[in-house]
Amino acid sequence: MNKHSTLRFSPVFVSLVLVVMVLTETTHGDTASIAPRSSEMSTRATISQLDDKTRAMLSKFRELEARIQALSQENLLIEQNIGRQERAIAQEKQEIDDARRLLSQLDMFSDQLQQNLVPLDKQFPFQTSTVPEENLDNPESTQRFLSSLKLWSNELVNGSRLAAWDGQLPNGQQVEFVRLGRVALYYLTPDGKDAAMYLSHYGDWQPLSHSQIRELIRARDIARGERKTDWLYLPVPDIAVTEGEHH
Repeated sequence: MNKHSTLRFSPVFVSLVLVVMVLTETTHGDTASIAPRSSEMSTRATISQLDDKTRAMLSKFRELEARIQALSQENLLIEQNIGRQERAIAQEKQEIDDARRLLSQLDMFSDQLQQNLVPLDKQFPFQTSTVPEENLDNPESTQRFLSSLKLWSNELVNGSRLAAWDGQLPNGQQVEFVRLGRVALYYLTPDGKDAAMYLSHYGDWQPLSHSQIRELIRARDIARGERKTDWLYLPVPDIAVTEGEHH
């Protein structure tokens, strides 16, 4: 056989070869098309899972956001309440300070009244004190202040009216005392013949004249309600005028 001779195939063999080649190409083509489809489905599944997670996270975020807003509103209310309480506490402290200052002023006022009016109430002898002494040393400022007001009220009454009462002189002599407010103190004997005016500066009595005794009898009758109020012309101690000028 000549080595250069040409190979010849039968038509049947050629047909089989072509069929194999076509099948091979078809198989490769199907495999190439299946691979992208599988990847696409996997991607879609992943996207679906991510979408579910996103929706869950979004729902959780909205819940947290609503909770944060609620907490913020609650915190604002708490801050407002704390502010009101702080203002109330500050106001109460101010009221306490004002009350303490007032009590201090009441004590000062009471002390001043006691210093000025108690000696004035006792400047004339032979009379009962109108000062409520049992309350003047009360440790409670309000009680001392009320006692001082009563003292002041008594002073206003006793310092501007006539008063008459029965009593005794140091020597035992029975007399009638007549007091002209806080200005002067007199005594009158029961027979109306003798009378005198008390000089507190000297601690002694100054006799009155007959005309002055008549005026004193009129004053005594007015004080006891036996005569209508009228003008009186009574002597007064010079020391009373002098002390008034000094004050």
